[in-house]
Amino acid sequence: MRAISNGSPQKVIGQLKAYFGDEGLGLQLVLDTDCRIIFRDSMGYVMTTLHTADNQTSVIIETREWEYFVRRFLDRLE
Repeated sequence: MRAISNGSPQKVIGQLKAYFGDEGLGLQLVLDTDCRIIFRDSMGYVMTTLHTADNQTSVIIETREWEYFVRRFLDRLE
């Protein structure tokens, strides 16, 4: 799944952490870099890759067992 954000990669990563991490759905953060962030739990994972171009951030998310929540996140992405 993919979306475009007008926010910086750092802002998108903050939104990802708030939604999927300890403060949100409670998935464990297993990788956190400038362009990739991965959460997982015993049921599945959410792997996000970020690319920037023309003052926009492309957000690409691969998931297993968290599709509904990924769609909700992408719908609310700023």
